Amino acid sequence: MLCLTCGKLGPDICDFCRANFNAASDRLLDDGLLVRSAFRHEGPARDLIHQYKYRGSDRAGWMLARALIPLLPEGHELVAVPRASWRHLRYGIDPAPDLARRLGILTGRTVVLALAAPLMAHRQAGRKRSARQPAVLRVTSRPRSSVVLVDDVLTTGSTLSGARSALQSFGIRVESAITATARGD
Repeated sequence: MLCLTCGKLGPDICDFCRANFNAASDRLLDDGLLVRSAFRHEGPARDLIHQYKYRGSDRAGWMLARALIPLLPEGHELVAVPRASWRHLRYGIDPAPDLARRLGILTGRTVVLALAAPLMAHRQAGRKRSARQPAVLRVTSRPRSSVVLVDDVLTTGSTLSGARSALQSFGIRVESAITATARGD
């Protein structure tokens, strides 16, 4: 077996790479949404999330889902923030709904696919904060209780804020959000 981050022979994550995963700090977005992330988006954690979201690595997906479990507050349903449909088709995976599904399996939590993304959207990765555009998501189903948003990477928070706003417009309470990695905390 090869290390998912450096490719050397060994366990899923070798000892050297494991020692270089850095915990992310909690962030409070401008709209008051608390976001908790498992890792800072750097080094081996960045490599792991890229293996997952651009190559569809099943092993990476389960590792990231397990890392998110301690960040979950008690008693809320999970709502994933989907990526634009064309990106899902291009890469063969929609990371946030897949992470939420894995979390549901591991924790017994209810996962509600309450949000839908447009077919096409501007690529956010690599853009400066000023060039990022808010997420345009529509609510497609209604959770039974308050929810925790699940996403893969926190950058500026505009996508999570857009998701929260869409849900709140239907009277759905968003407790907090969790992401696998966070940039620039």
